[in-house]
Amino acid sequence: MPRTRQMFEAASILSAFLSAASIPHAFYGGFTSVALGSPRDTEEMCCVVEGGFKAIRSAIQGSEIMTANQSSWSGRLFVTYHDPIPPLEIEILKAGETGPKRINPSNVMIINQLPFLSISEFIRAKMNDWVLYVNHPPPMTPVDLPFLPSASHGSEADAHDIIFVLCTYTQAVDLNRIQENEMDRFIKLYPGSNAAYAEELSTRPSSPPPSDPSAMGLSLNTHLPNPPQVPPLVAFWSMSFRSPASPTKNHVTPPNNPH
Repeated sequence: MPRTRQMFEAASILSAFLSAASIPHAFYGGFTSVALGSPRDTEEMCCVVEGGFKAIRSAIQGSEIMTANQSSWSGRLFVTYHDPIPPLEIEILKAGETGPKRINPSNVMIINQLPFLSISEFIRAKMNDWVLYVNHPPPMTPVDLPFLPSASHGSEADAHDIIFVLCTYTQAVDLNRIQENEMDRFIKLYPGSNAAYAEELSTRPSSPPPSDPSAMGLSLNTHLPNPPQVPPLVAFWSMSFRSPASPTKNHVTPPNNPH
C-alpha cells in the first residue's frame, strides 16, 4: 500500500476513535500539504484536539493497532499506528497552542472525509512553527525542544508548505488571520516577485474556490501543479496588504467550510 494511503488510513482510524469520544479535532502538519497535492515527501502528521491528553489516551485505550505514548521530559503525546511497516506516528497538539482554541466548521475543511485545519488556519499555524524554528535554530538543547510545536517540522519544510498552499489556494486565504510582521519576515528570507503571477491574481474571478478540496476533485491520486520555483510572495503580499487603492488591509473572505 502506498505510504500516503497508509497516512490517510491512520488518520481515518484515529479520527474514528476521537469522534466516538466526542473530541473535536482537525489534522495538521506536512500531511495537510500532501493531502492538498504537494509533492513534498513527508510523514509529518499532527492532530489538533480540544481538551487534554488524558482524553486522547482514553479514546484509544484497548486498541490493538494504535497506542499513545507521552514523553516524560517534553510532555509531547504521540499516537502510533502499528499496522504498516514501519509504523506511523501522529503527534497530538492542543488547540490554542497550535491552531484555533476551538475546532468548529468555521476553521475546518474536509479532505477525503477527514477534518483538517482550514487553509487560513494551516498557514497561520505553519507560520508560527516557522517563526519558532527560526528563533530556536539547531543545535537545540532539551530546554528548546518543548517550544517547538511539532515533532518533525523544520524551517525549510515549513517554508515549502507555506509557499505551496499560499500560492495554490490564494483566494481561500483570510489574510487577517496571518500576522503581517511574520509574513514580512518570511518574504525577506524567501523573496520573489512575479509580474505574471500578480497579473493572474488580478484577473481571477471574484468568487473563491470551495474550501473542501474533495469538491475540487482532489483525491489520493490527484496532484495539483507544482508551485512556482521562485515563489511570488512579495507580489501577492503587496497586492493584498499594501495596494495604493486600498488604504486598509484587504479582507479576503474565506468560503464557508463544511462539516
